[in-house]
Amino acid sequence: MTTTFTFNQNQGLSVELVNKQHLKVCQEGRKLQACACFDGKLGETYYQPNFNGATEKFVAGTTTSEPLTVDDYRLLAFKIALCARKHRLQAIKLELAPDNLCLGLTAQAVFEGFWRAEHQFDDYLTNKEEQLPLQVDLSVPAEKVPKLQSLLQEMRDIMSGIEMTQYLANQPANVMYPEKVCEFAREKLEKVGVKVEVLSQAECAALGMQAFLAVAQGSDKEAKFLLMTYEGNPASEERLGLVGKGICYDAGGYSIKSTEGMSTMFTDMTGGATVIGAMYAIAEQKLPVNVVGATALCENMLSGSSYKPGDIIGSLAGKTIEVANTDAEGRVTLADSVNYVTSRCHVTKVIDIATLTGACLVALGEEYTGVVSDSDDFYAELVKAAQRADEKIWRLPVSQRFKDMNKSKRADIKNVGGRLGGTITAGLFVREFVAGNIPWLHLDIAGTAYLSQAAGYLPLFATGTMVKTFYFLAKQEAGSNSVCRH
Repeated sequence: MTTTFTFNQNQGLSVELVNKQHLKVCQEGRKLQACACFDGKLGETYYQPNFNGATEKFVAGTTTSEPLTVDDYRLLAFKIALCARKHRLQAIKLELAPDNLCLGLTAQAVFEGFWRAEHQFDDYLTNKEEQLPLQVDLSVPAEKVPKLQSLLQEMRDIMSGIEMTQYLANQPANVMYPEKVCEFAREKLEKVGVKVEVLSQAECAALGMQAFLAVAQGSDKEAKFLLMTYEGNPASEERLGLVGKGICYDAGGYSIKSTEGMSTMFTDMTGGATVIGAMYAIAEQKLPVNVVGATALCENMLSGSSYKPGDIIGSLAGKTIEVANTDAEGRVTLADSVNYVTSRCHVTKVIDIATLTGACLVALGEEYTGVVSDSDDFYAELVKAAQRADEKIWRLPVSQRFKDMNKSKRADIKNVGGRLGGTITAGLFVREFVAGNIPWLHLDIAGTAYLSQAAGYLPLFATGTMVKTFYFLAKQEAGSNSVCRH
């Protein structure tokens, strides 16, 4: 990151925050409104250079229909950063005095806004826009500086985890396949204290991961099972499990996708990438919590050895699965992944996360992550963490009728429950493979993990969604989630 933050150095061009009320009583403001240069709306910016006797000026709008929120400050910072970089400014200063908001939360949001403005996926562009250094000086009460420095470091670590998730999810499948994902995870995670284990395809077969390997058997790329363990509190018996879908490319198998449908299927491992990013942030911050992360990495391809519609396959849990659709492969790999983590890793709670269903995208668009769960208490914990992260989730209903839609006449369960309620039945399929009756959450990020167009401070392509939520959930598990009073 080329943006650096200082406190109370009084250096750089001052960014004036104004709203429509300010403009009404300001002669210069009325001029700007008259020429349609600036209207004071939230995130609207105007820069006037020092030219022909004019005084250099930088203004940013703060007008909304409601009082400013922490998330508004995140967007505001993002827009300020874009303007500063467009005009190649080297230093700016910003007074941070949010009304009725926690200063620490606001400072973290401002940091994220500037970070988001700097990061975009351009790895394969020949001509890249040069990122010049930018210094941001925050004017804050002097006694708050030590705490704010700590909070900005926390957010830096979280955003580094998000950057890892985005990097993995944005890479094409010819670059990022199971072996490479494991190499990346080992390189990034072991140095922050995460134990990384990689089970080979043969080792997975010996364990009985028949469901996972059925999906993998059509690809020339060897499947890998990636297990990540962070012991931040060895004295505690509590252990959070995070399980991500790791399909490095999804052609749909014999239930083949269209060309258009395949074009972004290198992102189908974003659930696994999210777990890797979250594990990094948790470990880098040394949270006193125990977390196990896992992802079954493979490709869902077509070949003479691919699994087929109508096949009946086994699973690590011992249950048989009727394959009704080979393009419903993510839940099949999650079946073995979730069962492994819940039966062998002593987790006391588990979350699975996946780009799982088009149904979720249809229902909730690219704005909300869908949640399926039969645990009210665990879901309440997730809500608290998601609110802290400013990431939107929406819980879908669960009933016996939805569970019955997954019943098979030929096997213990089938991998497609029909057209109706597809996100719910997919989640409930995974639930059947959770060992024991531990609290469980299923997150469907089909719409939120990878955007077809930028939305506010969220970028085009991979967003890194849910890394923040997982981090703050782990922080809650550790019994510490306070930031500041004001």
